[in-house]
Amino acid sequence: MNGPYGLVKERDLFEWLVDKVSAPQDAVEDAKVDNEFSYPDIALATLFDTINAPLAREVVDVVDRFITDQIRGELWVRFYYEAVDRFGIAGDNAST
Repeated sequence: MNGPYGLVKERDLFEWLVDKVSAPQDAVEDAKVDNEFSYPDIALATLFDTINAPLAREVVDVVDRFITDQIRGELWVRFYYEAVDRFGIAGDNAST
C-alpha cells in the first residue's frame, strides 16, 4: 500500500515506531528472527514503557492505515489494540 510514508512493510513500521519512542537498538535486533519480522513480548513491553498518549495516537493513526493490508501479524495487532485500550484511542479499524 502506498501512503504518506511510501510503501510500508511491517519491519519498516516497527523500526519507525522504535525510532519514535527511542527504544534501545536491542529491541530492533530482538525483533529480527531468521530475517523474518517478529515482535517479541519484551519489545512490546519496552515500547509501552516509553510511549505516551499523543505518540500512541500518532502510532495508531499510522498503523490504522496499514492494518488491513499489511499488518497481519498477531503481535502487531496486539500492539494496536493495547494502544487503543491503554490510551483510550481508536483508529478506523479498531473494531475489525
